[in-house]
Amino acid sequence: MSIGTYLRQLRARRNLSLREMSHKTGIAHSTLWRIERDQVDPLLGAHLFPIAKLHRQSVVTLLRNYLTRTNERKINVRNARNPR
Repeated sequence: MSIGTYLRQLRARRNLSLREMSHKTGIAHSTLWRIERDQVDPLLGAHLFPIAKLHRQSVVTLLRNYLTRTNERKINVRNARNPR
């Protein structure tokens, strides 16, 4: 599971639309859409901080939960410059 898929699942659990999440985080709707589809790396820039805050987690906790849930040893993010 990619970090984008995990973030989409977190948003779905809170029953938030992308537009609602955009309003609450200050991140553009289109950017959130691209993050959830692994077209933008949320670890680049400051995108992950407001997302984690919205989910009432620190960035470290959010990433730890992602890694634990997926049994990954590293973050699985597709490089937007090298699409599949």
